[in-house]
Amino acid sequence: MPIKKEVLVLEWMNSKTGPGSEEVEMSEEKFELYVGETTKLENTKLNIQGNAKIDGRVSGEIETRLLEIGPNGVVEGRVQANRILLEGRLDSGSGSVVAKSIEIKKGGKLSGSVQYSSFLCHEGGIIDGALAPSEEAADENSKGGARILASLS
Repeated sequence: MPIKKEVLVLEWMNSKTGPGSEEVEMSEEKFELYVGETTKLENTKLNIQGNAKIDGRVSGEIETRLLEIGPNGVVEGRVQANRILLEGRLDSGSGSVVAKSIEIKKGGKLSGSVQYSSFLCHEGGIIDGALAPSEEAADENSKGGARILASLS
């Protein structure tokens, strides 16, 4: 008996953060903080005015404009960002993840409590936790400006 494979793609956005509003190739971004694969930062509190890229391990708190977590990157703790691009692992633990835009790519895993305005999970991305739209997104939804797009194939 053949095994049927189902794929779920889920995308949520509101009229203020619609598709293409912040599309930028990550390789073109400049990072104020880069944590390499062999680096481990523990119990850290980072407040970055610009962008951060994590290919190593970071635990603690991160506030930044853009947080990119590479395929081997691991972030554990509270995160607040305008945009999160996730290929590695992000676990909020007892804290929370708050972001305007979250994108989980193939192989990315998001765990814990998450608040978002715009959310996209590609095939192969994993979500394990509680997702809730931010107050801004919930207000937009009540006005009829929000939409959820999902497809199974």
